[in-house]
Amino acid sequence: MRDHEPENPPSKYNKVGVVGFNANGFNNIDIKSDDYDYPFARLLEHLWPGDWRVQLRKMHDAINEANKSLPTRKHAKECSEDEWWTIWGIIIFAAKAGKGGISFVYNKTQKILDQLPNIDLSDIMKQYRAQQLMKNIPFAFYGEDVTDPWNPVSALVNGFNNNRAQKVAASHIKIMDEVMSAWSPTTTKYGGLPFLSFILRKPQPLGTEFKNVACTDTGEFDFVITDFTFLNSSDVSSRHALFHSGIFLHLEIQKGALPMQAKKYSKELGGTAGCSMRIIEASEYSGRLEEQRKDAMQIGKREVFFGDSWFTSRRLCVALKRKFGHEYFGALKTNHSGTPKAEVEEIMKDWPSGSYLVLECKEVGLFYVGYKYSYKRIGTSTICTIYTAYHMHSLKFPVQFVHSLEP
Repeated sequence: MRDHEPENPPSKYNKVGVVGFNANGFNNIDIKSDDYDYPFARLLEHLWPGDWRVQLRKMHDAINEANKSLPTRKHAKECSEDEWWTIWGIIIFAAKAGKGGISFVYNKTQKILDQLPNIDLSDIMKQYRAQQLMKNIPFAFYGEDVTDPWNPVSALVNGFNNNRAQKVAASHIKIMDEVMSAWSPTTTKYGGLPFLSFILRKPQPLGTEFKNVACTDTGEFDFVITDFTFLNSSDVSSRHALFHSGIFLHLEIQKGALPMQAKKYSKELGGTAGCSMRIIEASEYSGRLEEQRKDAMQIGKREVFFGDSWFTSRRLCVALKRKFGHEYFGALKTNHSGTPKAEVEEIMKDWPSGSYLVLECKEVGLFYVGYKYSYKRIGTSTICTIYTAYHMHSLKFPVQFVHSLEP
């Protein structure tokens, strides 16, 4: 197989990390120290999904509106800034402990964590006040489109996506996948959700599905960006405690077939490829406050996207190359229209395990690879993958058979 040297090939960014955050506070994580600067809380605020002060004002409006129907003696006070972060601290603590409900976490007889003695949260916030705030927190994330069934969470999702696009300078290699928010109804049959997705292979298969893009490098940051400069994280003593998984860069709620058909790219590409194009466009050059990402946008620097079989199709690869110039790698399964998947499986049905067949489509610069992983298995045992030209250069397959596909 000949090498391919595309123009403007994908290349690594020199800087990967959080933009505009001063990480010096992580040099001291002793909470008893007089110089402790709450670096984890400051990082949480920096990466908060949206403007928390705007969200706090929406919460105030909800509290004041509720007060109109109550006698004066039962009026709730507006939430202070200190209370805002305190109640979120309680929520995050409860989520980490896997325990839910204000009544439970405030029950002094319950042991929330085996590693900790009984905790009295009343010293932090009274139970009645926590219940008042919890009742009104959802209103903080309402959007402006009252006709949208998903308006109660639109500001949360949009705020998350905008924050990541500006402040997380991601790798040039990104991965597309899906994630589920499990269905947990409390008082209504559908839990107030306009649409439910069911994906059998997921540990919790029923709920709200998000298609997402994640960075491949931020599981362990190579750099932490400080005031638009980069601080080598080897200088940070708590490096192991900073990040444990690749950061999500973009989320798109799957709202059902009809609403998704009305979205950008869906009309010309279909629902699946249209969704893929939207989340790629939203996550390319992530970290746009950083100078290198600004330059990358100006010159149209190529990035690389990986996707599973839900995303992968010839239609996506062609549209991605022509619209943005980015490269793609993905497993081909159900969306195989316009590809020789069936022909390859037929050709390779009696081939030995470990053999592979590579085909080149010169029209759009795509490669198609079939890999035989089991000879004994009855039925189809060929893994099919589609690549753009860049990957064949970087992976350098020792190819047994190469077929050229004419346009």
